[in-house]
Amino acid sequence: MIIQNLNIPFITQISPVYLVGNEGKGLTVGTVITILGRVLPNANRFDINLCKDGGAGSAKPFHFNPRFAPYYEGIYENAVVLNTKSTDEGWGDEERKTDSFPFLKGECFKIEIRCENDHFSVSVDGKPFIDYKYRSPLKDCNFLEIAKQVEISSIEVKEQDKMSNLAHAPLCECVWCI
Repeated sequence: MIIQNLNIPFITQISPVYLVGNEGKGLTVGTVITILGRVLPNANRFDINLCKDGGAGSAKPFHFNPRFAPYYEGIYENAVVLNTKSTDEGWGDEERKTDSFPFLKGECFKIEIRCENDHFSVSVDGKPFIDYKYRSPLKDCNFLEIAKQVEISSIEVKEQDKMSNLAHAPLCECVWCI
């Protein structure tokens, strides 16, 4: 099932895209989202959000935010920040991963987000990276949004045995990885 075919090899921002295929019931346990892309050479951050709806003030049950040092004054370490934003209470407490940072400016990556029973399990370039416990129901994840200093070549959403593609182009054939 095709979510949306953008017909362009690389895009630098994806406005919220509706995750179709589950009759509007959001994501389910067993769903895997695979994102192939490249961090821009001058990047200081990028965002991957799973959102409740496509509006600007939407709840974000999953916010994945790699930040490159120096991100802003006083922060001098690479970190991946994970969080949840509700429409009522705003952002929750940040979870920061600083002990390993698998992203390099100007380099390609593969991120897999797996929906487990009680958490998102994220791997980067085929290696387990971090688990993030659900703070909102998984069914509230209806849109995918990618923003800031990153180029995306492929997004796949797989619900158990079904496969969906969004702007598919193999990672290793991008002009930066050849």
